[in-house]
Amino acid sequence: MLANNAWVGAPLNEIISLELNGFEGQVSVRGCNISVNTPAAQNFALIVHELRTNSVKYGALSSPSARVTIDGLIEGANGTRQFRFRWNESGGPPVIEPTRKGFGSAVLLERAKHFGQAAAAVYRPEGLTYEFRVLLSAIQPSS
Repeated sequence: MLANNAWVGAPLNEIISLELNGFEGQVSVRGCNISVNTPAAQNFALIVHELRTNSVKYGALSSPSARVTIDGLIEGANGTRQFRFRWNESGGPPVIEPTRKGFGSAVLLERAKHFGQAAAAVYRPEGLTYEFRVLLSAIQPSS
């Protein structure tokens, strides 16, 4: 996708769609129809890949009747506008917070914090919620 766009960036909704291929009936995506620069595309691909992998193993995507809702939202005023990415699972098996921090936690929390403003995962029994915030100016492709 990046090569097709001359390494300038990629549409976030396409990154999400490719990562979640095969789960279209369980996933809804809103507000992610923005283009992101190359570093952001790579980071979002890693984040969504890790969320999908964990969900298939332990969460909503392990149950055909469960759902994942992904919301993107641009918030704030000029200069401080942020993009908020939220992954929310529901209807899957009861969620238990992991007892150890592995590669997935490093991608979802530590790498995301270096790339963006904040990242958090909330392990509710009814499903995982992951939220990531980044300055819009940091992810927009150059003109």
